[in-house]
Amino acid sequence: MHVHGVARLLPPARRVTVLRAMHDTGNALRLWLIGQGVVMLSMGLMMWAAYAWLGLPSAAALALIAALADFVPFIGPILGALPALVIASTIDMQTLLWTLGAVVVAQQIESYAPMPFVQRRAVKLPPFIGLFSIVVFGTLFGLIGIILAVPLAVAVMTLVQRLWVKGVLDEQAEVLGQQGGSDGGDKP
Repeated sequence: MHVHGVARLLPPARRVTVLRAMHDTGNALRLWLIGQGVVMLSMGLMMWAAYAWLGLPSAAALALIAALADFVPFIGPILGALPALVIASTIDMQTLLWTLGAVVVAQQIESYAPMPFVQRRAVKLPPFIGLFSIVVFGTLFGLIGIILAVPLAVAVMTLVQRLWVKGVLDEQAEVLGQQGGSDGGDKP
């Protein structure tokens, strides 16, 4: 409803293009969020298995913290591991080292297996753009910018591809979130 209301503010010749861009952006964000959920779930399961195997108290809660922190790319996994490392340090040095090793191994597995595969299939966002957006939005807006950097990058990249590259430059571009392979006949 609101999408069509916004489109009414535009000249009739631009409405279909803007509606398609808004639809593609919403779809790209939906796909990114689903992909991120899969990655978070895989991290949570890996951490739960590792923490339970190491005998950490509240292994499920610590794994849940790690999974939720994993929403923030690059920085979140480090922050999510801190509670487990603090608890492991209260047990003994060997448990702390094993916990640190488990965290590093799980993060490496996530970086090479579920994260690239899922996000490549979901939105095809180059990792450099994700990292660059975290630096830029984090510098401009602090913690909120870091948390929202990658979804904002997905939205901006989709809008640039749809409105500028395809709309103004009239060049071929794979638009993030675009369903189907053609531009013709898409329903906004």
